[in-house]
Amino acid sequence: MIISHSHKFIFIHNYKVAGSSVRAALSKFAYLKSTKNLVLSTLGIRPKIFCSDFPDHVKSVDIKKRMPQLFLSYFTFGFVRNPWDWQVSLYHFAKQTPHHFQHKFISKMNFEEYIDWRINQDLKFQKDFFSNGQGEIIVNYIGKFENLQNDFNQISNKIGIPHFSLPKKNSSVRSSYKEYYTSTTKEYIASAFEPDIKLFGYSFDS
Repeated sequence: MIISHSHKFIFIHNYKVAGSSVRAALSKFAYLKSTKNLVLSTLGIRPKIFCSDFPDHVKSVDIKKRMPQLFLSYFTFGFVRNPWDWQVSLYHFAKQTPHHFQHKFISKMNFEEYIDWRINQDLKFQKDFFSNGQGEIIVNYIGKFENLQNDFNQISNKIGIPHFSLPKKNSSVRSSYKEYYTSTTKEYIASAFEPDIKLFGYSFDS
């Protein structure tokens, strides 16, 4: 999460959806709680916390509970990603990142084993970052990873900042996500992640 009081926006960081790239572009406008964090940001080192003791991947509904007036008056936004591509990215990032909290566990799995574990034991939806307990979207704008730069430009217009070319951060080294799926695992994702697929208008090829 990043909050800017000068430009009145709140960025909700859905994981593995270019959030680090967006954060890098927005960090100069962020409210930094301490002088130490300001110095770290100036040096190009991202502080752990960008505002008021929220974790990086806090959900919008939790932000709204803690700061309802700001949440309703500031421009709130985030990004989503094709669920099939999202799972491949999550899988490879965990495997390729030794300090990831699930690295040791996931690095022992092949992709089919990972999908089975994810769906049956650790199912999480992207919509939960941006909706309330009734499933209603409560943020102002949700961009798509597949249209990242153009959607970020639209956001920049809304919050009154210059257009930036987004840097690539935390990219996994891998092939196209389509190459990872069998007909069976493809359908597993279609069924398990149906809420995200319907809400955000995704298909396997989009």
